[in-house]
Amino acid sequence: MLEFELFSKCDEFEKNVDELCKNFTKQNKSVDIANRLAESSVGVMTYTRLAYMESSDERFVSKMRVALERAIECECFIRMLYISKKMEAEQSAVMLNECSEIKHIIQTALRTLTQGELLVH
Repeated sequence: MLEFELFSKCDEFEKNVDELCKNFTKQNKSVDIANRLAESSVGVMTYTRLAYMESSDERFVSKMRVALERAIECECFIRMLYISKKMEAEQSAVMLNECSEIKHIIQTALRTLTQGELLVH
């Protein structure tokens, strides 16, 4: 269940970031920061999927930690776009909320595993 929810949220977030990048390219707005945001969002998706393909808990945790780092990077880039007035408050709030949800799921998975509970992956 946790896996499906995480993948769904990551997919949705990645689509929103992709749309943002397309709009920024059309409007010549901070394309560099938007592209870095896109790279980080792809990293979140990639590492979460790779983590769930791992057979060892140690490698799962390692990949999930990288996914968490990428989610934190996404938050930073979104904040940079908002602070530089390249992104509207409402749009940044939605995207920051999506990041927060993704981070929460990753942290829950990591906490569950590190507390010695079985995690199906």
